[in-house]
Amino acid sequence: IILESIGFSATHSISDMLSMDGTNYVCHGSQNFKKRTNIGNGNLLFPAFLREMQELKDEYENCISVHSVFQPAEIAQTIRGTDAKFFALTRKSQKKQILSCFFWAVNGFLNGRQDMNHQLTQIHSNFGRQLNEQGLISNFQTCLMIYAIQRVLKFNLELGLNAQRIFFMEDVIKDPNSFTIELGLIKEKD
Repeated sequence: IILESIGFSATHSISDMLSMDGTNYVCHGSQNFKKRTNIGNGNLLFPAFLREMQELKDEYENCISVHSVFQPAEIAQTIRGTDAKFFALTRKSQKKQILSCFFWAVNGFLNGRQDMNHQLTQIHSNFGRQLNEQGLISNFQTCLMIYAIQRVLKFNLELGLNAQRIFFMEDVIKDPNSFTIELGLIKEKD
């Protein structure tokens, strides 16, 4: 099962929930299924990532990837013809998901993440003049908000176009049993 999200949708808690009984192998926030390293450290291409999932499927009831941040179109194309399932996880409120992304980006920038500095510089370079012409300030807040809007909306749109089904974080948190039933992890009780 591939449960993909750009994040900001309780992926840590949902991953913990899915791995609680120890029968599932859950990889969260990684592009290396077996090593489960942070994204950016030992990343695999998605076909190799899927092969690692398939290699472990006989050892666990379910192999589940959560929030790997692979491109949704690539996931859908690569799993075609396999028994893998691809689901999207997002929030009902895109605004709240964008604000969560914004605060994550601000935190990264303030803590010296080089990629956030690069994003800020790139957005300022691409949009600074237009923002100023419209009376907006091209500062780190405005630029990181543009980053968050682009990141969340683009990824969620791609998820909607490629995933087999969309789950909303709010529904999963409210009723985890229904979620696990819908994922096919447990059978519905009569």
